[in-house]
Amino acid sequence: MTTPRNLAEVYPFGRGRYREAGRRLTGDDTVNIRENLVHWMSETGDRAKARDLYAEVLAVRERVRGTDHPQTVSTRTDLAFAAAETGDMGRARDEYAVLAPSLERTLGLRHPETVAARENLAYCTRAAAPAKRRFPW
Repeated sequence: MTTPRNLAEVYPFGRGRYREAGRRLTGDDTVNIRENLVHWMSETGDRAKARDLYAEVLAVRERVRGTDHPQTVSTRTDLAFAAAETGDMGRARDEYAVLAPSLERTLGLRHPETVAARENLAYCTRAAAPAKRRFPW
């Protein structure tokens, strides 16, 4: 199946029916289309729905490509960022906790993306903590 044909199948589902369109696209060659739909949904302001759909795309990527594949890592990064954007710091922390070791294995400890993931993990951990635990005084 070609990408233009996949887009033609998805087009009628545009106008707010992303979840239905995403369910029709499950093959390895079409997961990119799903992620692009989610990305643009996030860009247009529906970040909470985008966060939930990023989780669905991530599940497909992990099943098809594995946890450490660059596309899976990219999707997990997008999910963690979307979770943080919507204020779901616990979810963001959990995703960064999986992401950071994956980046360490694939890119090394000193790679800028690994360092950024560790910093984001620390930030989300602090932000997700109850107020009493954030400030010891």
